[in-house]
Amino acid sequence: MARKVRILTKNEAEEVRIDIRDGVDFATIAKEWRISQHAVSDINSGHTYKIRGFTYPIVERVKKGHNGRS
Repeated sequence: MARKVRILTKNEAEEVRIDIRDGVDFATIAKEWRISQHAVSDINSGHTYKIRGFTYPIVERVKKGHNGRS
């Protein structure tokens, strides 16, 4: 069975960008907007709902468990 994909309006995508910029956890944003964390990540990186002239990523993310040491 195919998963149903939720399409955001331009205004909803803007609200997601604001949440990202404000430091809201991606999992929280995903739950609030009923989208996947991957979709939130794609908005953050500019892969979807991109605005020309906007700087991406909106926020830099550090993978959990990565401390930068070899």
